[in-house]
Amino acid sequence: MELHLTSDAATQDEKFAVDSILGAPASQWTGSPRDVLQPEQSASAEPNRRDLLLPVLHSVQSRIGWLSPGALNYVSVRLDVPPAEVHSVASFYD
Repeated sequence: MELHLTSDAATQDEKFAVDSILGAPASQWTGSPRDVLQPEQSASAEPNRRDLLLPVLHSVQSRIGWLSPGALNYVSVRLDVPPAEVHSVASFYD
């Protein structure tokens, strides 16, 4: 899936909050921007994990206190979920 992310990057604490739920990235491609020129990066090594979206967002909110654009980008990449979907879920709930 092609993800259209902003240039915002997650902090180490935000990455830790996400990784505490998902575990460490399985490969160097997971959890980092993908290069469209390298097809091996076009699909995540992990399956789409939409079911973990709320627990991951709760983890970031609990640890950091808010959901930054960089954290939302990182969640999107790690879960292989479109950024618009991550943002819509994050903005729907208090």
